[in-house]
Formats: sequence, C-alpha cells, structure tokens
Amino acid sequence: YLPVLLTRSLFIGVVPILPRASAQIYLLQISLIISFAMVMHFKPWRMRSLNWMDVFFGTVVLVLLNIASFMAVVGQDDVKVIGWLCVTTAILVLLVLPALVAVSVWKRIGVSARCYEFFLCHHKAEAGAFARWLK
Repeated sequence: YLPVLLTRSLFIGVVPILPRASAQIYLLQISLIISFAMVMHFKPWRMRSLNWMDVFFGTVVLVLLNIASFMAVVGQDDVKVIGWLCVTTAILVLLVLPALVAVSVWKRIGVSARCYEFFLCHHKAEAGAFARWLK
C-alpha cells in the first residue's frame, strides 16, 4: 500500500502547479475520493480504528477543500469547465450504478464458492499447525 500513499502524496503536491483553480480543486477531490475508496476496500492498516481514522481525517481535508472552493476566484471560462466536470461526473455516476447492481446480482445468484466437506475454524496464531495436521 506504500506505493499508493506515495503516488497520492505526489499527486497532491503536483496539482497546485495547474493554472486554473477549478482544475486544482476538482483533481484534488478526485484523488482524495479514490484514496478513500481504496482505504475502505483494501483496509491497509492492521487495526480497524486506524482505517476509520484515515478516512475521517481525509474527509476533514475534503470538507475543507470544498469550503475553500467557494473562496476561489473563477472566471467565465472556469464556470464552463466546472459545468462540464459536473456533467461528466454525473454521467459517470449514472454509468457506475448499473454496473454495481449487476455485480451484486451476479454475486448473489452466480456460482457459489467452493464447498468443503469439513469446515475447520481455528485461531491462526496458536492452532494453525494443529488444524493443518488434522486435514
């Protein structure tokens, strides 16, 4: 997960080079949202509370970024860019929602996982070798 963190940090550091404030804000928001999605999916930290803490502090940064976006001076060209970015984002959301529904239906009615004759439940730290021996 370290390369993901380094890439996110590099991207956040490079985005302010862009000349338009609207592009900077939009790209920072997208990078943070992708980072949140990855943290929630992969859960890279050992403890659950650390994953939630990462998402919480990232959400605080995202909220501050959204509040700061109201203070940005935008020209007429930026308004058009913001409009197109909003429309593009809405279209992407509308395209992703049916895909998510299809994946959840596929998982629900699709081929089930491999069935085992016996199920061994064990604590990996202390009884893993014993469970393998029983197999």
